[in-house]
Amino acid sequence: MDWVLNLDKKVRYIVGTRAEGKCEFCGLPLDEENWDFHHRKLKSRGGKDTPENGIACHHFCHLVKIHNHPKISRENGFMVVAQDNPLEVPIFLYGAIKTFLTADGNYRFDA
Repeated sequence: MDWVLNLDKKVRYIVGTRAEGKCEFCGLPLDEENWDFHHRKLKSRGGKDTPENGIACHHFCHLVKIHNHPKISRENGFMVVAQDNPLEVPIFLYGAIKTFLTADGNYRFDA
């Protein structure tokens, strides 16, 4: 898991702050020291370590719910195909609230 060690600490901090202690996938509380940074556009497909390309989530949500169900994850914005820009693909925060993730690490609900 070398990519975990190479993840920009500033970006991880920004995403963790945005999440306010909740898994952005399911909404349940996160352990503030032990959570996964999920790349919406996978690094293998050109994804970057940026706030709009990352979500804070539980290890279980990351590996079992998101990666094991790619079609549903794409439909809900938690996985982004290689040709798409994560800034332009909304997520359904906690599975219900449509929002966009911004480059400065915030949510945008207006679009």
